[in-house]
Amino acid sequence: MGSLDEAFLNLTDYLKENDLDSHEGRVKVATEIREKITEATRGLTASAGIAPGRMMAKIASDFNKPNGQTIIEERDAAGFMDSLSVRKIPGVGKVGEHKL
Repeated sequence: MGSLDEAFLNLTDYLKENDLDSHEGRVKVATEIREKITEATRGLTASAGIAPGRMMAKIASDFNKPNGQTIIEERDAAGFMDSLSVRKIPGVGKVGEHKL
């Protein structure tokens, strides 16, 4: 659990065990989870970030809010991170930005 309104799920093993370890499989599972959240909460939406690592997934989840998802494939990870301001990294504020 990240916070009251945030959760982190590592689905690597689940995706492999269920032959869903592909772009389409990751999108399908994330979409299903988001739909189940909406149903279970009677209308609250969820955004998802799908990426090779937790921090990158967190950053990606902010891109298609509300109620969307962003997927970053491993081959695109470096380019994705290069395109971001250092301030997008959780925990980096104004002081950290100037130091970096």
